[in-house]
Amino acid sequence: MSEIKSNKRKILRKQLIERDGLSCWICGQLLVENLTETNPFRISIDHILDKALGGSNKIENLKLAHSKCNEKRALGRSQEIWKINCW
Repeated sequence: MSEIKSNKRKILRKQLIERDGLSCWICGQLLVENLTETNPFRISIDHILDKALGGSNKIENLKLAHSKCNEKRALGRSQEIWKINCW
């Protein structure tokens, strides 16, 4: 990833934390900053409406989630199922 893209991602993540706080929008559990890239509970940026379904990269369509939750949601699990089975 380029340094410019990395800096934009850091700024966006900060804006999302300021807006939404440090909770995963999928499971509702606490998000922890500065976890390693291999940690399944690191913070990821999730599209509310997937880009493949017409969603955008605008901040209004983005939320923070655990990487693990985001990946499992991408496999087609609904948010309601995740509220019960996230961990």
